[in-house]
Amino acid sequence: MDDRPATDRLGAGRHSDGAQTLASRRELFRSAFQRDLFVRRVLHFYPDEPVTEANAVQMYGTKPALRRISPNLLLDETWYRAGNPDVEAAIGDGRIYSGFHHFVFWGWRQGRLPNPIMSAQVTDRPLPALASTSFDPESYLHGSAEARLFLQHFPFVSAFEFFDIYGRRIDRLHDVPPSIQQLLEAEFDADFYRATYLADEPERVVAQPFLHYLYVGRRQGHSPNRWFDEGWYLAFYGDVRAAVLRGELMSGFHHYLLAGMREGRSPSYALDRALEIALPGVTRPELMNRTREIERRIAPIPVSVASDAPRTLWLVVPRLNPDIAFGGYRALFALSAELKRHVAATGMRLAIITTEEAQSNAAYFAWRMRGEECRSLLTDVEVRARAEIGRLAIGPRDRFLAYSTWDALVAQPMAAQTDETRILSLVQEYEPLFCDHSALYALSASGLEVPSYPIFNSAVLRDYFRMRRLGIFRGGNRPVEGRDYAVFEHVINVLPRPDAAELAAREERVLAFYARPEPHASRNLYEIAELALRRLCQTGAFDRRWRFYGLGCLAELPDVDLGGGHRLEFVRKMQESDYVRFMRSLDIGLSLMFAPHPSLMPYEFATTGALVVTNTFENRNRRYFERICRNFEPCRPTIEGVVESVQRALDRVEDFSGRIAAAYRPPPRTWAETFDEGFFRRTIAPMIR
Repeated sequence: MDDRPATDRLGAGRHSDGAQTLASRRELFRSAFQRDLFVRRVLHFYPDEPVTEANAVQMYGTKPALRRISPNLLLDETWYRAGNPDVEAAIGDGRIYSGFHHFVFWGWRQGRLPNPIMSAQVTDRPLPALASTSFDPESYLHGSAEARLFLQHFPFVSAFEFFDIYGRRIDRLHDVPPSIQQLLEAEFDADFYRATYLADEPERVVAQPFLHYLYVGRRQGHSPNRWFDEGWYLAFYGDVRAAVLRGELMSGFHHYLLAGMREGRSPSYALDRALEIALPGVTRPELMNRTREIERRIAPIPVSVASDAPRTLWLVVPRLNPDIAFGGYRALFALSAELKRHVAATGMRLAIITTEEAQSNAAYFAWRMRGEECRSLLTDVEVRARAEIGRLAIGPRDRFLAYSTWDALVAQPMAAQTDETRILSLVQEYEPLFCDHSALYALSASGLEVPSYPIFNSAVLRDYFRMRRLGIFRGGNRPVEGRDYAVFEHVINVLPRPDAAELAAREERVLAFYARPEPHASRNLYEIAELALRRLCQTGAFDRRWRFYGLGCLAELPDVDLGGGHRLEFVRKMQESDYVRFMRSLDIGLSLMFAPHPSLMPYEFATTGALVVTNTFENRNRRYFERICRNFEPCRPTIEGVVESVQRALDRVEDFSGRIAAAYRPPPRTWAETFDEGFFRRTIAPMIR
């Protein structure tokens, strides 16, 4: 039996508001009094009442009949009075104005419910109480539509007060179906959760850790067990975080159990897992594997020096495979064929060591090179793969020629055991550019520093080495051509050149792109060229007459859609005769090379009377190309640079007479003429004597 006076039980005693001033009480009342709602409702029932938003509160206070109309959307006046007889009695006695009056000042604090909808949500299994210090209002309001609605209409109530008075009692089970509860609870670690999050909570909270997690903890980002980190999971997986924010998932843990585990997602932070997810492969210790490969690649070949061994010029090359024979190998084959002839006159023989083949195959070389000038290169020539050599017998006056910087690192230790410690080295590029900036780069660069007699493929490349003080020019050395090094110019294939009338008569226009999309040819800048062509096609630079071909690839590749109805069609590396026929139809050639060697394709393209887009480099500026041939359109090695130069070529493409007149005409020269007796006498002969 409650012996308190009725006014105290109502919370409507004269001094029940403590230190609240009259002004603060009025502000409290007015903050929940929705004037526009009240005016609409009054005019609906009493259309003759002179009520306005300006006088709404005054009319409510002076006309008892209007107090049966609730001025707040969430307070159902009739229902509240009917459900609270003590409130109805107090209104009849004149102690309070209305149910709204009572609820605003006392009812909500007592946990009375303002409407039947909230009443239906109340459960007889309330959540445990929670200390205000461990309550996160932002997370709670984000996940509770009921709380946000209530605080919108009764703004003087805090988020924690709503949770403590109502939120714990509102039935939220419709948000958490039993099947999901069971899923979460099966992996929930009660002991971990208590120790981690409930140490300072009252016993009634500690006794129900899963309920706390389900309705409070998951909103605050609490983890359900030791092995799942909710904060990490939501922070790392943006798609899950977005789904939780949209209300599609209860938590990151909910997602992990439903799908994340099956998808291979990581349940908690670990540096290697996080990095592998963001950057697949980034943690793999590839350099450890590469260490073994480098060790194998530069390991010295065991040798025995025998005075009676036949005097030999050893050609040290990566492989003898015509399938991968581009310009550099063509020069090697031509030089070797002439060397074979010249050293034979001195009583020497030619032998070949391949450093990157498991097994030598001279027969395949001969079969693939049939019809070529150097097809007889391997006739009567010993060819051995490095892997096939146990110990190599060499003579004290043997000589060694290395094709690459890596081969130089293998050849020089053998040369050091002869009477000529220098090797002959074929320099056809600044080879470290083939490598990433790594141990491979450093070791490749070191191959340029072994004692050698370099043979430069072009004066342009020689000048680059001199300018950068590389190789034989390092440290300010001033070697003398002929005595200390040799230079030759690569033979340029002069392709068929149609006349102006034939060019004008063709209905189809052709742009040929030296594509080479394989990783070993990355210096040809395939990506830049494709992106530039796509930009041009998509903006309508080319009309329907144009066809686009990608040359030089090693396998059949699908076409690339360039946009604007155009496609890039790939053509596998062609036989010489097919290549010559194809080039007769060329209008624009595109060939890039991000390296100091000037490349060969632009010059071959230019012999046909085509306009040729090729890039500049440190040792090749625009004036360099313009002096050689006016059909060159040099470009910066950028997407924008290629676009601009191709556009300039397009503007000139129908000047057929001008194109033919400006076609590149290299000096007529064969490989036999390049590597003639005079070349050997001036350069290599002193090394071989």
